[in-house]
Formats: sequence, structure tokens, C-alpha cells
Amino acid sequence: MNKQSSKYLDIYCNGTENRSKVQQYYFINGCLTEQWKVTYVGNGDYRLQVMHANNMYLDATANPGNNSWMEIYEYYVCDEQLWKITPNGDGSFRLSTKKTDTPCI
Repeated sequence: MNKQSSKYLDIYCNGTENRSKVQQYYFINGCLTEQWKVTYVGNGDYRLQVMHANNMYLDATANPGNNSWMEIYEYYVCDEQLWKITPNGDGSFRLSTKKTDTPCI
């Protein structure tokens, strides 16, 4: 859940294909488009796999940063699908891309 908006990371229109957009959306109890499997892959990096679509991961696209679109994309080895998870010290966390170390979510 986003601490400031109280919304969740969600897949727009239940998309299951490459380039399906990721959005912030209100909590929907049990909705798999808002459930993510976080996997540590080493070197301080994580992958975020959405649970409603087989083998689809949070992808920062080519231009990560504030106000940029996130999407899901099938697994491939690239920095756009690797994330840093940094504690903020208040129980919340910041997600940033490995590619730029830019806060995105």
C-alpha cells in the first residue's frame, strides 16, 4: 500500500500481456492483480511477480522515474525488472529501480 495515497499496486484492467500498465488502485479484497511475490535475487536486488499472470514481473520500462508508467513484462534478465527495497525507518519502504536507483513507487 502506498503510504500517502492508501492505494495498492494493481494491474490496469486485469492485463496479462507484456506492457500491461501498472496503476495505483483502491484495495480489492482477494484480488490477485494486487498481490505480488517478492523474491530476493542477490546483490540487494528483488523481483516483483504479479500473482494473476504467469511469469509476469514489474518492469520499469526504458525511462523509470517519478510520473512514469510502470508495466508488467514476461521474465527476462535486465535491470528494468530488478528493484531495491529500502526501509524508510517508519515501517514503510521505498522501491527504486536497479537501473537508475530512482524512486519509482
